[in-house]
Amino acid sequence: MHFVRFDSCIEKDLQALLDSFDDTEERKQLKLKLNYRNDSSFIIFDDTEVIGYALGYEYDGKSKIELYVNREPEYSELLELAGEINTHYINPADKDFFIIEEADSSVNILNKFKFIDSNHTYELSTPLIIKKSPEIPYEFKQEKVEPAEYAELMKKCFIDDKEWDYTNYREQAQEFLEEESVTWTCRDNEKLIGACSICNDEEIYIDMLCIHPEYQKKGIGYKLMEKSLYDRDDSKVRLDVKSKNEKAIRFYENSGFKRINTSYIVVKKMEIRNS
Repeated sequence: MHFVRFDSCIEKDLQALLDSFDDTEERKQLKLKLNYRNDSSFIIFDDTEVIGYALGYEYDGKSKIELYVNREPEYSELLELAGEINTHYINPADKDFFIIEEADSSVNILNKFKFIDSNHTYELSTPLIIKKSPEIPYEFKQEKVEPAEYAELMKKCFIDDKEWDYTNYREQAQEFLEEESVTWTCRDNEKLIGACSICNDEEIYIDMLCIHPEYQKKGIGYKLMEKSLYDRDDSKVRLDVKSKNEKAIRFYENSGFKRINTSYIVVKKMEIRNS
């Protein structure tokens, strides 16, 4: 297994990479990426066969690598893949962190690498499990929330790993509030104590669910999800959650969500996991 820069590849190799995608839209997106190739863009070969790509870029002040592999590598190949990523992207003497993202349609291989943090995708394909709780004495309603107010709630709910993660909550709130999203809120008088925003495009995706720490374990999260997904029918629901957020993971699993993959990992150096 070896990496070859996009600029050094011949046309048939690039076409072989495009042809490895069955989905027309994904093939179109990759073609656009090929037009913006840089020194951190590589095609992954197994001998002479094209099996994937790796794209390096900067986003939101973080170094990211988008990784696509079309089949699950053997252990020896994983060692080669980790070695190639270390060689081309990661300086072991550097204290910077890298985010390795898995591209759409890639086999899920990120769990096979060591990491300091990760982000998992969960899916609900069965009826939502609603935990019974006493009557909640707060107001629930669907409304437009100001990004600044939403950001203040998010700050109280999430503790970032300041060593590598530094989220601009206002920008994040602004981003998903500008999407075709619907937000249900919970207020104690005028105080925003909980919010759930979902985007219902090609699939239902929960952009955000957060409950003020002083109001947790009162059934507010279950009630917000129930109201947000009331007209779901049989549609699948997806969301992403960091592996360090164990409380949220338990909540989602108790609601019927199942983990389907790891969408990104945070590393200092790519190494294979022991198991």
